[in-house]
Amino acid sequence: MMQMSMMEVRRIMMIVLCVIVVIAIVQPLFSYEGLHGGVRMQAYLGGLQGGFNLEGFENHSGPMFVMFYSPNCGWCHKMMPEMDGLIAQYQTNSNVKVVKIDCVADGKIAEEQNVQGFPTLRYYPAGLSGGGYSDYKGDRTKAEMDAFIMSKL
Repeated sequence: MMQMSMMEVRRIMMIVLCVIVVIAIVQPLFSYEGLHGGVRMQAYLGGLQGGFNLEGFENHSGPMFVMFYSPNCGWCHKMMPEMDGLIAQYQTNSNVKVVKIDCVADGKIAEEQNVQGFPTLRYYPAGLSGGGYSDYKGDRTKAEMDAFIMSKL
């Protein structure tokens, strides 16, 4: 049986730590999560977190239907397939953008929009920075959300 000296153990631990740091830095460059109107790149490794957002929808001045959600919210997970279907349906529609915003990753936007709970669904007639909005209180189905959006256009 081979015994390692304390120096060898420290050397191995430093190599492992360096590999973890390199992975945390490099991984976002090679993975992305598609987001209608922008690209989100994130890396999570143990307690390390890093990322950046290139959110094209933040400056969008046209109509938007937005789902503010938390990845930890059970209600959000339950309605996510309906929202994903709605996003896919409106992906080629140039009149209105349909997006979902992760309020854990994008806490600044959630704070700016005064989001108090999850999921929060809102229609913005002139984009996020355009002023007013209408809260959506209807059924959390693709068909009902689509009807709501169409009634606003």
